[in-house]
Amino acid sequence: LANPQYKSRLFHYASTSSRYYAINVDTVKDLNVRKAIQCAFDDKAILLAAGGTTAGVYSNSTIPFAIKDAYRPFNICGRDVIKHPEAQVDAAKAFLAKATDKKTTLKLAFRDKGLEPLRAAALQQSLQAAGFTVVMQKMPKAGYYTAIGKRGVPEEADIIQTSWSPDWMAASGVVYALYDGRIMTPEDAKFNLQRDNFPDVQAMFLKSEKVSGKAQEKILGDIEQNLIVDKAAVMPVYFETSHNMAGSKIGGLQVDGGYADLSVLGAYVKK
Repeated sequence: LANPQYKSRLFHYASTSSRYYAINVDTVKDLNVRKAIQCAFDDKAILLAAGGTTAGVYSNSTIPFAIKDAYRPFNICGRDVIKHPEAQVDAAKAFLAKATDKKTTLKLAFRDKGLEPLRAAALQQSLQAAGFTVVMQKMPKAGYYTAIGKRGVPEEADIIQTSWSPDWMAASGVVYALYDGRIMTPEDAKFNLQRDNFPDVQAMFLKSEKVSGKAQEKILGDIEQNLIVDKAAVMPVYFETSHNMAGSKIGGLQVDGGYADLSVLGAYVKK
């Protein structure tokens, strides 16, 4: 990235890969505790642990910015996390003080892969600053998503470090896969890692299936906003930044903003 001879061949752009955290509503039942967890997040420290601003861009949502009919710039814990990614420690302590089911010891699950332990350690520090005790659950990368989906087991995590990239550029490629309570069983959360199955949210899912296009995208955006802002069940942190380099004899490459990838439609080989 720092070598000027490659500057003309490098492409940098926000990918659709969302790095986010699921807050388990089965084990963290009190809404005020979940809101305290969201406020305690220091997105800046987490992104710095991942490599800083070259590694990603802050986000309040798991729906990519380019999906304009569904994405909306809502605040989390009263702040615009893109402009103010720092932890809101005082707000976190205030929510925790209001909780009736005051769960202050939290299990944080993460993979033993790459920089993921460093990101988890950054979150541990910010949660502890807000008054939580964090039990770190470093798990093998093989079988991680099978293990963290298990419900009702003694080692079930309270916060799960995870990610998602949609297979197609629409909110339906995110929201149905991650947030629909109907995909779960009593033993397995599948990819609904926060275990949400709220009646009002499920009613919105049923409504979304009766429409299509922009109308459906809007409802799916409403569902995500409800789960993040009202239910405090999810905490997005950033979208990864992609860095791709073209060969020295390749021309005509462009970034496809819709699919957040390089388009080869106009590519050619230089003589």
